[in-house]
Amino acid sequence: MNTEYKRQIDRLCDDGIKLTAEDILSAASKTAPEQAQEKPKKRIRFMPLIAAAACFLVVGATAMAVTGGWGSLISTLFGDDTTAQIADEGYISELSQQGSDGAFTVGLLAGTGDENAPKLIFDVTVDEESIASDKIFMTAYVLSKEVYENDLEKYAPCEAYGYRDSERSDLYHVLMDAPYGYFLNPTDIVVDVCSISTSPDSDEAVIHETDIRFDFFSEDINLLPVYTYYPDETHYEYDGITYELLQFSSGEYQTELNFRFKFVGSELANGETDFEKLEDILTDNCHGFAEQIVLTVDGVEYTVGNGNVTSIWYDAQGEASTENYCYVTAYLPAAGMRDAAAATLTIGDIACTLK
Repeated sequence: MNTEYKRQIDRLCDDGIKLTAEDILSAASKTAPEQAQEKPKKRIRFMPLIAAAACFLVVGATAMAVTGGWGSLISTLFGDDTTAQIADEGYISELSQQGSDGAFTVGLLAGTGDENAPKLIFDVTVDEESIASDKIFMTAYVLSKEVYENDLEKYAPCEAYGYRDSERSDLYHVLMDAPYGYFLNPTDIVVDVCSISTSPDSDEAVIHETDIRFDFFSEDINLLPVYTYYPDETHYEYDGITYELLQFSSGEYQTELNFRFKFVGSELANGETDFEKLEDILTDNCHGFAEQIVLTVDGVEYTVGNGNVTSIWYDAQGEASTENYCYVTAYLPAAGMRDAAAATLTIGDIACTLK
């Protein structure tokens, strides 16, 4: 399976990180800016889009007023109790980097989350207070250094909203979902903040292109392990297509099932080899298949909801596959697999016991 598609992370344990909000802001303010390089910004078809969904944050207090460590900070600023719990278990790593382009100063404070859903925590200061607004919208490339320097044009940036601190009008807090494919092996990671929009949801929205770069090593981020299962049955038939289950993993945020299948040459393709012409048929088939998936954990059933399927098509000459594989990921709720006593995966008429 293409490593750019898989979400895996090599993890380290660092249970000693329990900083207060004052420690976070102090560390961010003392770090020298990083210099970034000029680069193109565009995306192309037939590649996995690694942009994460925007995080809608809830700010209840300023960072300076929060005490009790990272978990309290995350819960108060972002309303994210799941990430707060992960941080309280020690799965969070301080990065403490800062960069500025004259209009904005961005601090990359820390990384946390689980192996399926890394999170990056930023503070953004608006140096020109005249452009400040109630919230901002920030985009950033999060890629391996090799991909960033050689194949940037193939990828889209991650996105997240940031909300103004209740006591500092020039300060915003951002919690951004990061793609996890680049944490598969030890590697250099680049975070390039490429734009910040002020008043993003109004007629006065202004997009400010930025070029603020941070570099760190993948093993610098300590993430909560994800539980991975390999059922005995891995092939499932649906409407003339054989779906092969490559991996089943359950984290604190969601459960993921990664499949692949061959479509070109199948009866459903009817001789067509152009994936662009087949996309509607492919999408319908994948969604129909995903509706057959039922995960039962301690007697509670979980299914794939609308929109919780990601499909990656490759054209006949795609670099990622010489055999014209299509890749599909189906997402279910996290389901509490870590503490579950019993779990069963059912796809169509095939049921497999997971634990």
